[in-house]
Amino acid sequence: MQLLPFVPKHSSHESAVAADERRMIVVDDSETILHAICSLLEHHQVAQVVGRASGGKQALAVASQTDPQFALVDMDMPEMTGLTTAVLLAQAQPTTRVILMSMDPNSQQRMAGIACGAYALISKPRFLKELASLFEHDARNVHGKEDISVQAALHRVTGQALPGAAR
Repeated sequence: MQLLPFVPKHSSHESAVAADERRMIVVDDSETILHAICSLLEHHQVAQVVGRASGGKQALAVASQTDPQFALVDMDMPEMTGLTTAVLLAQAQPTTRVILMSMDPNSQQRMAGIACGAYALISKPRFLKELASLFEHDARNVHGKEDISVQAALHRVTGQALPGAAR
């Protein structure tokens, strides 16, 4: 499965974010998984974890205090789902890119993620590898070597173009 962000939230004039400058919050309802993800992100220097949250409401508070570039959010959480969290984070912190995690990502989840304003959907079991690929793709996009539009993202996810969109 090719991993691509849904919609770029920056122009090609911006510079790529270096690994040591990627400020990220991590949101997962399992304390064990939350600790493991944060530890691995920092150990492999994928991102600087500036906050942790065990649910959507806590994520909103942590994001308002830390102003992260990225929020890595589990899709399947009780009380407030990852999709709801993505919508609220997009409204409250428009510069924060929400990256959803799922145990087994599928096209329906990708479509829901697009609708909720998420930047990407990755596989939770392969989150390190897929985050690295996502950030590499992001860096290529920033430097103008690759462009992705909403129509292109939708076509890659569903195989269909938006009604009225040129192919």
